[in-house]
Amino acid sequence: MTIELKTRPRSLENHSEAKSIRRAGAVPAVVYGYGIKNTNVAVDEIDLIKALRENGRNAVLTLELGGKKTNVILHQYQKHPLNGELIHADFLAVNMKEELETEVAIRLVGEPKDKAGVLEQVLYNVLVSATPSNVPESLEIDISKLTIGDVITVADLTTAKEYAILADAEDVVAILQAPQKLEEATDEVAEAAEPEVINGGEEKE
Repeated sequence: MTIELKTRPRSLENHSEAKSIRRAGAVPAVVYGYGIKNTNVAVDEIDLIKALRENGRNAVLTLELGGKKTNVILHQYQKHPLNGELIHADFLAVNMKEELETEVAIRLVGEPKDKAGVLEQVLYNVLVSATPSNVPESLEIDISKLTIGDVITVADLTTAKEYAILADAEDVVAILQAPQKLEEATDEVAEAAEPEVINGGEEKE
């Protein structure tokens, strides 16, 4: 499915124009990469968020630039630290027939079999090589069979012929650990509860 976003040109490094673009509900952006010179544009914020929400962070988008349609992916973006609004976006123009390297999120699905364990996710993203249309939205792994001490590695991630995972198969993704023992904390509480001897002498009759 083609995901088209309308764009309009904007000036280079014009701070006041960038503010007016954001006030109008658009996002200042730059397009660069395969077969294109750096081009400054503005895209509708709602349309961009909707496209990514419905099709994933690594979705291929089509921008019309100077009467020509260009395939891009969202390479980087910046959000306002307070209100979370998009304030800038970088689009990378891609060749649909050439593989690219990009990070893909790792999603743990389900709940561990041993619910007493503490799940710690160590790796949240992994580098993947694929043509733009074959980059997965995320890599999921079922954790419902995990018991305390079990470790998930990159080798356990879902693989497919359409993409290659560029990471060491032994890299740890997540581990289900035993809950921390409370013996030390219990001892401290018990020790604090003992009565204090004032003078260290014996009680006299």
